Amino acid sequence: DRFDGKYDTSAFTGAFERICYLLRTKYMMSKVLYIAPHHMVSREIHVQDILQRQARKTCHKWGIPIVDMYREGELNTCLPQMQYDFSYDKPDRLCGGSGTHLTADGYRIWYAPQIEAALKRL
Repeated sequence: DRFDGKYDTSAFTGAFERICYLLRTKYMMSKVLYIAPHHMVSREIHVQDILQRQARKTCHKWGIPIVDMYREGELNTCLPQMQYDFSYDKPDRLCGGSGTHLTADGYRIWYAPQIEAALKRL
């Protein structure tokens, strides 16, 4: 409930809040979007749920719009075919990744339309 920039940055919520504070105080005239990442098989779902909830709460506090790939993005690398087709781990093999790092097609097909639409709304 504070807006003074003094947060415990040793944990996710405080560090994320500090980022939001800095964006809003140092770059107050800039358009800011938070892009909440997609579901990832490489992370425990319950942990993703907690961090996503905290990020949304913090963005709401600071008036930062969200491109919510987690809840509305349709990409879910917990699904084996999506993980294989749209993620990679090694530059010499552009598929079959852990589900975290997306291929160019992953960003083009799933992320870009949502981000472009959000930018138009700003």
